[in-house]
Amino acid sequence: MKKHKAEKINGVFINPHIKDEKRALTSFRVWIWKMGLIGDHYDPIPKGFKYPKPKLDFHPKKPWAMWIGHNTYLISCGGVHILTDPHWSNYCSPIPLLQYKRYVEPPLEIDQLPKIDFVLITHDHYDHLDRKSIKKLFKRFPNILWIVPEGLKEWFGKFGIHNVKELNWWDEVTIDGSFKITSVPCQHFSGRMSMYSNKTLWQGIVFQDLRNSKTFYLAGDTGYNPFDFKQIGENFPKIDLSIICIGGYAPRKMMFQMHSSSFETVKIHQEIGSILTLASHWKTFKVSDEPMEQPPFELYRDMKKANVDFSTFLVLEIGEKVNW
Repeated sequence: MKKHKAEKINGVFINPHIKDEKRALTSFRVWIWKMGLIGDHYDPIPKGFKYPKPKLDFHPKKPWAMWIGHNTYLISCGGVHILTDPHWSNYCSPIPLLQYKRYVEPPLEIDQLPKIDFVLITHDHYDHLDRKSIKKLFKRFPNILWIVPEGLKEWFGKFGIHNVKELNWWDEVTIDGSFKITSVPCQHFSGRMSMYSNKTLWQGIVFQDLRNSKTFYLAGDTGYNPFDFKQIGENFPKIDLSIICIGGYAPRKMMFQMHSSSFETVKIHQEIGSILTLASHWKTFKVSDEPMEQPPFELYRDMKKANVDFSTFLVLEIGEKVNW
């Protein structure tokens, strides 16, 4: 399967597997105007439901991951620390809007973090690219290498941040012969004040620690298509750890092209061949219509239907660590 770069038409990036991007734009705008008024049906969560989790022994000297909240994970491997889409602010909006407030506090503050070597950014939406967090991290760790999608380097430069690698899909960067970082496709959109401007790219990221033969995949926000994830699995035959969003999927009428349903999330997990997947993008901010506690139950239901081992796809508590 040929590796395709992301392309622009009339100055904006496009999703190659969506036939009508204008329809997707219209659907999303309708949802913004009528948030909470469209109404999907949700299966009731059984009383006392808990997502199945095996007993896990934690070893601090082995590679580990900790969920900070939303799509922010702290990853440790061989003494190197990585942050994904860092977000510590109380709101995921340009101004403090009540509907975008943080529901669960981060388990540790930026000044409590270990030395951060890499920060991986999937796209520029406010719940994934938080200006206050970026500036605090840069002030504390000025030597961070920032991995960003094409078009975002200029945004970082406004804050004096220049140690930035800007990637298009399937671009690679190798650091000191020890780390290889690859941008991979996902199906989403971009924009800050104009949420669907698509002037900057969106991406998944594969991070390979060549010293320890460890591979980590960050999916980012993405709708499902039958091409991208199979191709990622083919190009990276051993993905030790994946972080995949399980929330943000409702209402389906509006979100189906840009956010995966739980059924599709399970397919992504299977198609990339992930040894261990961790859930993200739920519980912290309410950025879509499904009830806050719904995603783990939807995931449980679809994992069970697909007969997938629950120990391969975990739903952590915020602040919880797991080895990978």
